[in-house]
Amino acid sequence: MDAASDAFQWNQLLDYIEAGLVVPIVGRDLLWTDIQGSREFVPAYVGRQLAIRAGVAAPDDTDTDPVCAVVQRFLAAQAKGRNWPYTAVSQLARELESTDVPVALRKLSEVPFRLFVSTTWDNYMERALNLVRFGGRVQTIVPPYGLGSNADLSERGGDGPATVFPLLGRANTSPDYALTDEDVLEFVHQFHVTGTPRRLFETLRQSHILLIGGLFSDWLTRFVMRLVRANRLWTSTSTQLTHFFADRSNDQHLLSFLRHPMSDTEVFTVVRTEDFVDELHRRWTARHPIRFTDMNAPVTVESASFGGAGPGGVFLSYASEDYEAAARVHVALDRAGIDVWFDRRDLHAGEEFERKIAAQIARSYFFVAVVSKQSLTREPRFFRFEWREAEQRAKYAAFDLPYVLPVVIDDTPSADDRFPAFVTKVHWTRAPGGDLPPAFIADVVKAYRQVQRPQGRS
Repeated sequence: MDAASDAFQWNQLLDYIEAGLVVPIVGRDLLWTDIQGSREFVPAYVGRQLAIRAGVAAPDDTDTDPVCAVVQRFLAAQAKGRNWPYTAVSQLARELESTDVPVALRKLSEVPFRLFVSTTWDNYMERALNLVRFGGRVQTIVPPYGLGSNADLSERGGDGPATVFPLLGRANTSPDYALTDEDVLEFVHQFHVTGTPRRLFETLRQSHILLIGGLFSDWLTRFVMRLVRANRLWTSTSTQLTHFFADRSNDQHLLSFLRHPMSDTEVFTVVRTEDFVDELHRRWTARHPIRFTDMNAPVTVESASFGGAGPGGVFLSYASEDYEAAARVHVALDRAGIDVWFDRRDLHAGEEFERKIAAQIARSYFFVAVVSKQSLTREPRFFRFEWREAEQRAKYAAFDLPYVLPVVIDDTPSADDRFPAFVTKVHWTRAPGGDLPPAFIADVVKAYRQVQRPQGRS
């Protein structure tokens, strides 16, 4: 691939990520970390430890999936019962919680994906998100999916702060997660027969998929790529979504299949999957210097905890160019205990998405409009749909509490007559770069308490 094509490929991926339209499917090739002073490929380490405990031959370089190879040798020997490997791997998974989170997963966590699909049985992706985005607090949502399970994404899908969906189950003492090729085949059968997890599949079919480091076999890669499509892989349609494949596969037959012009799949040439993540992280942070680790800095206002906001909360509206500033606003309000609806898919058009946005605005207690020079563009933009919905919602708001709260992040004047009257007639808060004044946060906290207080009570 020449330099121009390579740049186009990367920019296309980054543009989709900025629009909140990409879901990564993350595989075992990113599971490299230090264990007892040595850099280890976690599946190989677990395979060796499992072989010792099972009394079978250890995996070698010819075993593409070390854990699968050891479990299959154990099951062939029929030494301790079929369920024993699953309990043993679950114990090893708990022991691994004392090891460092793989660097590649930490870097991937700094790219603002909301939904991650994991194809491994460990909890490293969840730990990486908790560490990077939440200062070590356990905040990442992990649906308890496995064989025979009905677990799915919530009604809001991947709209929470971070969700990891374990597509092939999560290690536990029951044999309901995938260790062997036969387990994977059983999951495939479950997907096909039941159509579940339905909401996850619907989300994937409306998203651009980034398949990273799966190390899947030829047939399974093809199956996953088809699973996330609403239509046939090779179909000529203007609505076909571009997917991205980053894996160190040297299967030329598979790569040729994925590179077919009708497949709409961009294949990144990868020697080490970790190098791909390094480059993704480098290019993303070059565009967006603000990192989640920067956002973990304390907010200078007394934090309050109110529990769930129920149907209310704050709807945060912004132009996509103002994402970094909006993210700062989101973090500050979230750390003050306020439920913030902060959607990253503002370019995902369609009637269903508009209904979802309109319903959320109708349920919100307050509407924070991030205002900047981008708000004055004459190009058609989706945030204006949000503003118009907010104008209608404001007609039913209480007289003593403001519903629309403009937060201006640059030197845009409020007197500009291109702004609608319902925005200009209320007080504007100046927050350069999205750094909210403590007084504003305190005022919102106070108002938030008032609207949450049951009627008729002091």
